[in-house]
Amino acid sequence: MNPKEFVKYECPNEKCPPKCSIAYQSSTLDHFRRICKPTSKIELHNDLIIWQYKDIGFVRTPGIGSSNAVACLEELIALGGKVFITIGSAGGLNTEGTFLCNKAFRDEGTSLHYASSSIYSYPDKKLTLKLGKSMEKLGISYSKGPTWTTDAPYRETDQDIMACAE
Repeated sequence: MNPKEFVKYECPNEKCPPKCSIAYQSSTLDHFRRICKPTSKIELHNDLIIWQYKDIGFVRTPGIGSSNAVACLEELIALGGKVFITIGSAGGLNTEGTFLCNKAFRDEGTSLHYASSSIYSYPDKKLTLKLGKSMEKLGISYSKGPTWTTDAPYRETDQDIMACAE
């Protein structure tokens, strides 16, 4: 089975806008809906809904974990999505507050199916720089730092966090 076959079976008549934002918290979806006032709602399956405003789709993933996030992404690609950005919260390893991720310690199994094996993954440099400049322009203070991708957040220990931090 592949994502195209799955969406053809589950939601054969639906399409995803070419640009899509994926969120993990309901509050982020609520903010998008309040500010943008989406013009359509595309209900797919398992509570996966694409809220559309112009040529932008907004999705809140219906579950947690990397395997859920990547399944959502694969399905949106199969439905026609081309450009994606994810918005969410993550555990910063250095401090509390807003931070711009400069690398992620890979401690889950899903990413091994999508990228070559390495201890860290890195965000796109140009996009990260652009996002940092946009945050500065908006007066949002942030720090740069790493995060830790794991499918077992309740198994993190203070020792593990300190070992992953810069």
